[in-house]
Amino acid sequence: KNNSIGLIYIYLFSIKKILTNLFFKILTCEKNYRNFIFYFPRVPYFKNINYKIHYFFFLIYFKKYIKRYGKPDLLHVHFSEFSIWTAYKIKQFYKIPYIITEHSTDFLDGQYEKKYPKNSKVFLNISKAFSNSKKVICVSSILKERIKKYFKLKKDLLKIIPNLSISIKFKKYKQKNSIVFVGSFEERKNPLLLLKAFKKIYKKKLKLNMVGNGPLKSKIKSFI
Repeated sequence: KNNSIGLIYIYLFSIKKILTNLFFKILTCEKNYRNFIFYFPRVPYFKNINYKIHYFFFLIYFKKYIKRYGKPDLLHVHFSEFSIWTAYKIKQFYKIPYIITEHSTDFLDGQYEKKYPKNSKVFLNISKAFSNSKKVICVSSILKERIKKYFKLKKDLLKIIPNLSISIKFKKYKQKNSIVFVGSFEERKNPLLLLKAFKKIYKKKLKLNMVGNGPLKSKIKSFI
């Protein structure tokens, strides 16, 4: 309540979604008070170009933001893709520090290494952006160790803040022994492993709720 927060989101959506309703939003910006959401398609196979596109459009709306609301004291970046390099560049010109919250499964299933080999220009830029951040927040200890090792970061630069908020006020309920899964039904989230584990402890005393959608939905229904 003592701070003003704004959002600038450059939505670089996949070219595969070009035939959806996103087509009509290209080069448009949704504005609501301090929120700016701009739509533009990613360029396939040229990752370095996408980083430049993100920075180009972000800078346009960042200047508009400053003109209306003043220069922010801190930037908070989610994911080390596109926005992290933009935050690094903004810091160079405006002297505004930034923090990063990283919660991508790509680091844990090997996808990140496939997308950004260590000898690539994009990897070097991301590594530089990580090193110049004020703090790198990770949602788990495993993710923290992976990122620290992968980018050779100092231990005190990284901090763990789980996805679950510690400020939630829980209401008291009678114990129901229920388990809830919320996420996409895809291989990297491994919902079938959860089902196999649940099967072993079920004994008609537990309840499992699965919330989500994705390519494994039919397999999940079949298993159940």
